Amino acid sequence: MVADIERLRRHCDGDLCISGVNTVFFGRSGLRTDRMDQRFVRQAIATGAEFAFLHVGGNDISPTSTPRKIFERIVELVSTFKNAGMKEVWVTEIITRGNFSKVPGLTKEAYERQRIRINQLLHKKFGKHLYSSKTLSTRLTIYKI
Repeated sequence: MVADIERLRRHCDGDLCISGVNTVFFGRSGLRTDRMDQRFVRQAIATGAEFAFLHVGGNDISPTSTPRKIFERIVELVSTFKNAGMKEVWVTEIITRGNFSKVPGLTKEAYERQRIRINQLLHKKFGKHLYSSKTLSTRLTIYKI
């Protein structure tokens, strides 16, 4: 997903052309919520952004992870951004991926089981504010928090 965001940033020269909005692209490949450096979070907050779009959780899925814990860390991250004064935070559902070679023991089936359960939990918590975005992916759903 970071690669997709980077392509979007390059395509629009770093400016989404939304009147009165300063756009900052902030991310890192391979980021996991259970290993997220608080300095990284503080840097994101320090941009002064009023809005955040979070795409996290996919890298957290492993053979030993639990969907509930991943979900709780996503909710905690959202709370951190909201408590820092951001007006709105959007979280995307975790999308299907195809390369599992970097996670020993993780199969597509195990990934999908956890991904689906995490997305169910996200939908249950944020579902009434569900937004769909066809511009990022036909499989991507955005939850407004």
